[in-house]
Amino acid sequence: MDAEESFVGRTSPATLVLNLSQEGQFTSNKESSQPVTKVQVRFPQTHIEPEKFTDYEIFVQTTDIAFSRRESMIRRRYSEFDWLYKKLSAVVGIHMVVPQLPGKQVLGRFDEAFIESRRAGLEQFLQKVVENQRFLAEQAFHLFLQSTNSTFEIDRMVDEDQPPAPSYPDSTVRPAVLHYGQSFDESDRKPQQTGYRQN
Repeated sequence: MDAEESFVGRTSPATLVLNLSQEGQFTSNKESSQPVTKVQVRFPQTHIEPEKFTDYEIFVQTTDIAFSRRESMIRRRYSEFDWLYKKLSAVVGIHMVVPQLPGKQVLGRFDEAFIESRRAGLEQFLQKVVENQRFLAEQAFHLFLQSTNSTFEIDRMVDEDQPPAPSYPDSTVRPAVLHYGQSFDESDRKPQQTGYRQN
């Protein structure tokens, strides 16, 4: 079964070790019909304006139909990961333990060694979250992972008491991810921005 067949034919989320060909192409494990998801947190960048902060690129490749995009790249800062942790914790309550984020640090948080340590911790956090079927059922997680919407916008979109903002084509996850996420030009594999993000 090739990657496309695995992507279309599965209905239950799961993750396995992915296989990468020598050319770096993403493929499913041909010995298993289980979907495959790869999540990387990479390429930290420290920004000076309008305030000093570091953000990280989240790169996703998946054959799991739980996701709206097979490939995506967006950038998030630590405070947004912290928002996601609190969001998931509120959903599962005492019934499930949410994977831990790397700790906060006031002094030295822009040191290269600390940024790399935090990057690795954030990647481990997301890898554990995507392994859990309960978390994959959460709209906010998918919007965090595969759309450029801010956390404020995501809160508004998933809150049943609030209508979507006029600029949103739809308040559901899939249209939002497809509209505000990243698309790829398969001819050169370069990402193309298709939405916006407010800092």
